[in-house]
Amino acid sequence: MWRTDLDEHAFHLAVDKGTLDYLLCGEVALVLSALRNVRAALAPCGVLLVVSIHPLPLWQALFAALRETAPGLGFEELKTWSVENRGDRATSCLALRAPPAGGVMSGAEDAVTQVLDKHFTAEAPLLTPRWRAALHKRWGDPETRRGPADAHALLFPSAAEQAEYPLELFLEDLSAGRDAATEVLLSLADAEEFLRQNQ
Repeated sequence: MWRTDLDEHAFHLAVDKGTLDYLLCGEVALVLSALRNVRAALAPCGVLLVVSIHPLPLWQALFAALRETAPGLGFEELKTWSVENRGDRATSCLALRAPPAGGVMSGAEDAVTQVLDKHFTAEAPLLTPRWRAALHKRWGDPETRRGPADAHALLFPSAAEQAEYPLELFLEDLSAGRDAATEVLLSLADAEEFLRQNQ
């Protein structure tokens, strides 16, 4: 952040590279708390620059929903652009002006959750036909029931996927709502349903 000469507690510019990305890991309340802190630290008309590996339309939809539902966090879009990377992903960049002080912030969590649900179920589902076909090939007999470690390796075969979603987190998600003493064995249908529910 760049401190203004006018007020030692306010900033003209805040840059976020990674904090808001935690929204896509299910940390909605935590990220909104961070966004409230950024809003409070910015000078009137201060600018938040968001740099993210996630798609630009997702961030545009998210801030549009906040402007409508929770204007106190409804940062105004000034400029957006994508920066091409060496890989197949682009980096999204958004310059956003801070909303006026005193706006309503309640309803932000519901608004963000709705945008994320739409993104994951309609616009960027994990279980695409191509991904599903590859999973079927790796799994083999659909009736074969596999333990958590084997299922995790088949669901997330690449090192990058396993680094992003390690076995420990998979086990936590898998055990949610289950008796701790119950042995978990997954069929292919179980694995697909797990992906639908947890993507």
